[in-house]
Amino acid sequence: MSNLKIRMIWQDSYDDYCQSGHFQSEEQKKTSRAILACKSGRLGFNVSECSECGHMEFHKNSCRNRNCPICQAVLKEIWVDQRRAEVIDSPYFHVVFTLPHELNPLIYCNQKLLYGLLHKCCAETLLELSTDQKYLGAQPGIMMPNCLLR
Repeated sequence: MSNLKIRMIWQDSYDDYCQSGHFQSEEQKKTSRAILACKSGRLGFNVSECSECGHMEFHKNSCRNRNCPICQAVLKEIWVDQRRAEVIDSPYFHVVFTLPHELNPLIYCNQKLLYGLLHKCCAETLLELSTDQKYLGAQPGIMMPNCLLR
């Protein structure tokens, strides 16, 4: 599916979704507005002109929202490549912590606080269990988003 089709899906369904009464954080609303405007012409244009033949092309501006799949795909891939370069060549364990589905509405309403708390608790759990000789007996290195252990 092309990324511009994502905007078409948003155009066709976002108003109905908003009227359904589902909670949206301010970040989700901002991202949705950005996706609706991205590459639509509402954000302006850039013009390219060939210096030899004078041919002109108009390019619709993107929203540059970090969550927009239309304009951030290349930047996301660059970011992923940079993260891959940071990973050392050694065996590792990928660990996923999940929460019950019933907590989703609460999490969506308090994302910064509750995801931060979840990451902190997960890290502390991993640190405690892995240093125990019964489980691993080692000091792990942990990579996780926006988590400060104190």
